[in-house]
Amino acid sequence: MPSDAEWTATFEYVDREGTGDTGLLPGGSTGFGAELCGGADYRGNYLYFDELALLWSSTEVSEERAYRHSVAQDGETGKFGALKGARIYVRCVRD
Repeated sequence: MPSDAEWTATFEYVDREGTGDTGLLPGGSTGFGAELCGGADYRGNYLYFDELALLWSSTEVSEERAYRHSVAQDGETGKFGALKGARIYVRCVRD
């Protein structure tokens, strides 16, 4: 699973290439294909469907939280210290 630093580097690379972070969405220039399928909070409430692609990082914020990154429809990116019980997608790193 990518670390916080790896997600940040990915978003910065796409920005430098001039495609904007929409390049990470399906049909974008990178081929990454982050689906806007949201996730669920620790209670099981589904959130952000068709609004955000949410992706875990391996970087812990605390014992109870880890960073999750997001890509929105317009390519805006963000990160948040989410509770580890949240249901958010994982993107694996291939060596």
